[in-house]
Amino acid sequence: MKVPVELVRSPRLQREMKKYRNNDFEFTARNVSFFDAAEEQWGNEQQGALIEEVKPGSWGELASLYSGDLVVEVDGQRVDDVDGLRRVMEEVAAAKKPVLVMKVLRGIHTAYLEFEPNWKN
Repeated sequence: MKVPVELVRSPRLQREMKKYRNNDFEFTARNVSFFDAAEEQWGNEQQGALIEEVKPGSWGELASLYSGDLVVEVDGQRVDDVDGLRRVMEEVAAAKKPVLVMKVLRGIHTAYLEFEPNWKN
């Protein structure tokens, strides 16, 4: 007996996820993959942009942004993915805000990071 079966696509790997590079604060973020959620034991509803790299000596590093942080909010605006992060960060850069607050998940902890960029450079 033959039974037609449609196979489900395997989850996308971390290297296949969409990325965003912010040149003002010098960090790289990407979308959350199935494997990230499994490793961190996040629920299916967990949204955000995962920090992949922070350049040494950057505004990101000075604000204690680390690789592996999950950005869930920037200046009170929810971040669902890298497109949302890009949109909010472009608004911040256009307004040249003197202070930026980023809410991140770091392991089992939630941290609020305060950035104070020097927009003159």
